[in-house]
Amino acid sequence: MEIRLDQVTLEETDSRLTATPEELQPDLELAKLCSDVEYRLVHHRVDKEIFLSGRVSFILEFTCARCLENYRRNFLVPLNLVLQLVAEEQMEDADETDDEFIPYPESKPVYNLDRHLRDLITLEVPMKPLCRDDCAGLCSQCGANLNNSSCNCRTERTDPRWEGLRRLGNEN
Repeated sequence: MEIRLDQVTLEETDSRLTATPEELQPDLELAKLCSDVEYRLVHHRVDKEIFLSGRVSFILEFTCARCLENYRRNFLVPLNLVLQLVAEEQMEDADETDDEFIPYPESKPVYNLDRHLRDLITLEVPMKPLCRDDCAGLCSQCGANLNNSSCNCRTERTDPRWEGLRRLGNEN
């Protein structure tokens, strides 16, 4: 997704942009981007700063870490950036570690948002995706999905390493 900086004025302007998963190519290990990324953008310029704000919407598909079922989740995430236009020779001194204030050469007429969108999408992926908070998972004996039905497996298994301690408790 590109923003034409030479068209950004003092007046706030609304834009709608769309990027496909193929265009963004997010590097996701635990999820799959399964929709276009839509961005509603409000932008304006104040002197040598360009303010970009809006909301990004997309759908991610996950595999539940407990029951192994695939599920999808909709996201609507805010994104706020300020491009600080600087001369080429000042780019070396600019602090590029800030996520919201971005130094950008004023000689370049187009800014590409793809890197920010990829980062934004990646940050929404949980470390342990769950289809729901109370997911019961799979039966450790037969592999049945305990969210859909119960099974008749015997769940009372004791670790043989605790057998000596159990016998001590039975003597009293």
